[in-house]
Amino acid sequence: MAGPVLGSLFDALCSMRKNPPVAREILVIETGENSAERVVSPAVAAKLVLTLTEMSASSLVFLTPLLGGFGGEKAGESELRYFFEEEFKTVNSNIKNLFDGIRLGSIAPQDAVRFVNETLLLTEQSKERLLQAAFQTEEESERRLEKTINVFGAVYFPQDTRLSLVNSAEAPKMTSGIRPGSYSQAATDRDGVLRRIIPFKQDKANSEHIAWTALKNTRYGTKNLKPFLDETGAIIVEKPKESAEFRSIGLSSFLDYDELERALNRLLAQEMSLAAYSGIDAEKYPPFLFDKALLLQEELLDSKEIKNRWLDARASYYAALSNFFTEETRDNIENAFKKLIDEEKPDEPGKAKLISLRDAQLQKFNIAREVYIELAAIRETLKAALNNAFCILGNVDRKNLDSNPVQNSALLANAILTESVIINAGLRDTVISALLCAFFITVIILKLRVIPSFIIGLIACFCVFGGFCYSFLLSRLWIDPLIPSLCTAQAAFVSVLCALAARWKMARQIKHRFGAVLSAQNLRRLIFANRALPADGNVVLSAIVAVRNQSIFISETTEAPRIAKANIERFRTEVKEIFCASGAVLIGCSGDMVLAAFASPLERLAIWKAKLPPYRETLSGWEGSAVQKAVKLIKTLPKEKIKSGTWHFGIDYGECVFSWSAISGYMAAGRAVSRSKLLAKLCASYKTKALLSAEANEKVEPSITKKALKKRRAIECYEIN
Repeated sequence: MAGPVLGSLFDALCSMRKNPPVAREILVIETGENSAERVVSPAVAAKLVLTLTEMSASSLVFLTPLLGGFGGEKAGESELRYFFEEEFKTVNSNIKNLFDGIRLGSIAPQDAVRFVNETLLLTEQSKERLLQAAFQTEEESERRLEKTINVFGAVYFPQDTRLSLVNSAEAPKMTSGIRPGSYSQAATDRDGVLRRIIPFKQDKANSEHIAWTALKNTRYGTKNLKPFLDETGAIIVEKPKESAEFRSIGLSSFLDYDELERALNRLLAQEMSLAAYSGIDAEKYPPFLFDKALLLQEELLDSKEIKNRWLDARASYYAALSNFFTEETRDNIENAFKKLIDEEKPDEPGKAKLISLRDAQLQKFNIAREVYIELAAIRETLKAALNNAFCILGNVDRKNLDSNPVQNSALLANAILTESVIINAGLRDTVISALLCAFFITVIILKLRVIPSFIIGLIACFCVFGGFCYSFLLSRLWIDPLIPSLCTAQAAFVSVLCALAARWKMARQIKHRFGAVLSAQNLRRLIFANRALPADGNVVLSAIVAVRNQSIFISETTEAPRIAKANIERFRTEVKEIFCASGAVLIGCSGDMVLAAFASPLERLAIWKAKLPPYRETLSGWEGSAVQKAVKLIKTLPKEKIKSGTWHFGIDYGECVFSWSAISGYMAAGRAVSRSKLLAKLCASYKTKALLSAEANEKVEPSITKKALKKRRAIECYEIN
């Protein structure tokens, strides 16, 4: 089983995610740190499993070697030799450290006795472990472990956890009741950090990690959990905060619990006098209840049906202990001896002996009560820790946590129990998300121009990328941010291409329609503005200039039409060069007359929409400055620029309608157009260069030299010299 290639982006985002909580169900049962203490004997394992059964634990995962064989096989000689060597190595080290400390003065003489006693105690503990290991060669202990596991029903042991010195030519048989898992290890990444744990090995379909196997068969359940695996087949594991650790308890607490319980029972059964039990029902004697629970425990190992009876017997035993260790029991002991002294009336030596016996019993009672208080504290600790706990037994090497099987299993279990396992959205959801992002960005920038489309598309790509990254940080759902962001980029790129194509098409139309009537600069501005073509029916105030050249036509000859054609073309070219350079637009040509317009819609688009400043003349109105611009142009026009004869100008100002057609090109209609033509023709009659209409005259500065002429044909006109 394998998943997609996740890459460094996924790792970086995982490192930024909020640390998952620590599952309270996980409990690490820590063995000792030296090599001998890491190997658990069948007797210790049986006691541990019985305690887990009593405290209602959920399951137990063995991640430490189990001493001895499986299914009745005896411990090998190499195992026992290794075990003895490790124990004697520990004893020798303790003795050597003690004498080195005394010799070097690290231990004060007054403290020597205490350190010697502690060394002797450690030696006694080593002796007990050695004796226990030697007796584990018998089959009864292992059979007892098998029965205990069958009662508990949820013990798991991975195949790769075994003592290194065991001669395992063949894999050992699994103890009856132990559910096998395949492995417990997990490899770290290249940087030495554990991020991935493989729940399923790729070489074997049924090869699972022990934590996955254990959780799959508990009430937490992983059967319905579809793991999100990367390209190596590993599940992503997120660690809790460094300061947060999994709950842990030492294996020694279980051994102390069993030892204190047996020690307390010995004190109650052998050391306590009957005076302590006066007033107590015989069936509620703690020793009686202890033996009863012990008998039920033996029956329990053969029949799981009496499990509830055994649990009730254990609860009754501890309830009886709680009722026994009270001041009332102490008073009973004192009253019993007082009554005996009063009734027997012994002599002084006898009385002193009875008082001595009373004091001894009270001392034993106090000792037993102290043992009970310690036992009750351990029991409460175990009950609080083990209730519904997912237990992992093994050594926690805190110096190498990332390579520690206990930590590996705990992290995998924590990810499942806290529901912090990352969920893959899948191909379908990823594609739908990417297409939706592409669709929305396409709708947004569909009608925009090239540069806004590019900028918004670029911003959208970063926003989509950041949005999916942020959503992953807040949730467990993984949708690769690169996929929707790349789809958004592609959609934006296509939209930009469409905008470029539309711009190119618009540029071609503008050049085709207005290339002959606009200056090159205004044509470029109009194309850069990327505006829609001026619609028909645009009514604006405009200054119309009619330019007439009477010298175009000559007397009729064979070559006259050709000469006239050349003169007309030269005349139009000159007018365009002069007027279009000043911002005017040509709006028509008829024989010896060319019309130019200032403040036409094309000029407005080229100047305003391209973000260029409008005319800034002394007059307040933009349209009025257009008339003034035309007048100044005519007055300052050098004669050497006019090469095609004598020009006459007619200028009028008013409302005009501009439009374009394939037949007539860009044209204007209105009274100003007609009157400017008429004024251009009247220039010859008045023998003047240019004539202004009254409306145009109102827009001209007073400093301009002008002369009012008599009305002719109902037209009031002004001469410009």
